[in-house]
Amino acid sequence: MTGFGFSKLSNKNFEISCEIKSVNSKFIDIHFKSAQQSFSVEEHLNQKLKSVFSRGQFDVRLNILGGISPKLSINNDVLAQLNKEIKKSKHLETATLKFSDIKNFPGAVSLSEDSAISDAHLKKVINKFELNAEVINENIFDQKKLNSDLIVARAFKPLPVILDLVTKNFDDFKDIILFLGKSGKSSIEQILKKWNLEFIEKKSVTEKDSIIIKINKVSEKK
Repeated sequence: MTGFGFSKLSNKNFEISCEIKSVNSKFIDIHFKSAQQSFSVEEHLNQKLKSVFSRGQFDVRLNILGGISPKLSINNDVLAQLNKEIKKSKHLETATLKFSDIKNFPGAVSLSEDSAISDAHLKKVINKFELNAEVINENIFDQKKLNSDLIVARAFKPLPVILDLVTKNFDDFKDIILFLGKSGKSSIEQILKKWNLEFIEKKSVTEKDSIIIKINKVSEKK
């Protein structure tokens, strides 16, 4: 299976071009190359390719102009705690931490997107299906006293961060639905050590190693 494809979409707010090259492979392997990294666009393409192909190596080159302005933030409290633990350890040498050392450490670095593309897509879906819905482009961590029947999150934040957000920023909710990947079960095991949860677990029908959980009660253990 070898192939090549190119497509471009544009309007007054943005322009996206996508080039995909594929070669034979026993397993599916997808690589993205983009100067303007967009997790939402990459995740959409990743799921699309996996829904169609079960094997093959794909090189995807994205070029996105306008509409997206990623914001990088570093959690200094997490870094201070990490540095403290390194100094306490007898098996690690104390050294100056570089960005490459901490970029994948949970909670240390976050990247958020103010995306006109995501907003435009959501508004299009709302109009097409005549939904009673509104697109709110705000940082949810800055919002307080929220109320919702249903909270849904997929590839948003680590599970502890989501639960902390729900308990601190929401006054009321009925259910939380979370889509968890391969490490979902181990994440839940760790969470149950610090949190009280009432939840139902289901297997994902699109990803065999993924699970979906529906939480109706959550509280932090004393």
